[in-house]
Amino acid sequence: MNKRITVFCASSTKSKEIYLQDARKLGNLIAENDDILVYGGGRHGLMGAVSDGTLEMGGRVVGVIPEFMMSLEWGRDDIYSLELTADMETRKLKMIDGSDAIVVLPGGSGTMEEFYQVLTMKRLGQYINPVVVVNTNGFFDKWVEFMEVTVAENFLGSDHLRMFTIISNSSQLYRAISDSHIWSEEDINKALV
Repeated sequence: MNKRITVFCASSTKSKEIYLQDARKLGNLIAENDDILVYGGGRHGLMGAVSDGTLEMGGRVVGVIPEFMMSLEWGRDDIYSLELTADMETRKLKMIDGSDAIVVLPGGSGTMEEFYQVLTMKRLGQYINPVVVVNTNGFFDKWVEFMEVTVAENFLGSDHLRMFTIISNSSQLYRAISDSHIWSEEDINKALV
């Protein structure tokens, strides 16, 4: 209850309905569990859908957005809290800081950049909480294959694949969080392959 669930996701206005619906369902679920959605503060795409889903169930939403995006009217001001940052890097770190879990929905380069920062931080012990990847419509299938190649080519150890949990849709989120591998000192010591 009152966990901070940080969600990284797309802001594209051309996202397919299947992704929008699952993002909205995720927002509903976060509110139903009396948790707080922390997200990028946007009103469009999956960002808009996940925040809409939380708000429509009476949940609390914290947005974190750079000032330049607000000046472009990309952010929403109808949420519990909207935190403005000077730049993208500060935004990302504010979203990660204090989060009880990170959830990654489908997205483009921005979403993946945020996701990779969290994975790097986790590998080095700077973020140890659950990281859950929602593989809606098989979006991350090729990425999972890529991660397996990084292990096969010795750029990651096989234990590093336990830094995250893959689920097929948002309804599995809370089970994935509770079943996530606890990232320990022993895991951190395996950062070098």
